[in-house]
Amino acid sequence: MPAKDLEQIVNLCKRRGFVYPSAEIYGGFRSSYDYGPLGSLMLRNVKDAWVRTMVQQRDDVVLIDAAILGPPQIFEASGHLANFSDPLVDCTVCKRRFRHDHIETRDCPQSMQGCTFPEAREF
Repeated sequence: MPAKDLEQIVNLCKRRGFVYPSAEIYGGFRSSYDYGPLGSLMLRNVKDAWVRTMVQQRDDVVLIDAAILGPPQIFEASGHLANFSDPLVDCTVCKRRFRHDHIETRDCPQSMQGCTFPEAREF
């Protein structure tokens, strides 16, 4: 989605009280949003509809609510530490870092000036 379209959607959602960028008064937290009064209700409705369809209407599925944080041993046992890798590239113009597989062209998605990226590398 073009950045301009996303910006228009976010602005509409902010004006209507659906979502706000997290920690906006402190400079924001990229790709993280807090739900406002209307957004919280909408999110609850979406979750409830999903649970009804995917869990309650089936006999072979149960609902659990597990922690999203865990000790490093979990990630080691699952292979995430040994096998998971996201090579990154740095934009030479805006100095932002991007996942290599998210860059569709060799142009920086954040910069109005075209730039080339160095080779992707592990960080």
